[in-house]
Amino acid sequence: MVYSSFDYNNCNSVYQALQDAGRKIGIVVEEPEWIELDKNFNSADLDYYLEEAKKAKKDIKIVVLLVPNENLYQDAKKVCYKHGCVS
Repeated sequence: MVYSSFDYNNCNSVYQALQDAGRKIGIVVEEPEWIELDKNFNSADLDYYLEEAKKAKKDIKIVVLLVPNENLYQDAKKVCYKHGCVS
């Protein structure tokens, strides 16, 4: 879960909704990696954290990303695909 410090409560709500939905359909939604970035983060910040996760041998398959503005959306998706993550 990648989010800006401004969106902590929204991110937590998304996680809770995923857990609730998972229970209803019989799947387990595991505790995610929580990556809180500055409220003005950019795609380079996201790239750095995903690269660090790779170095730490974390197997990230899906990135739930709450973007602080529409302008970041396309660049963030490109970064996720670069790292082999669905976003």
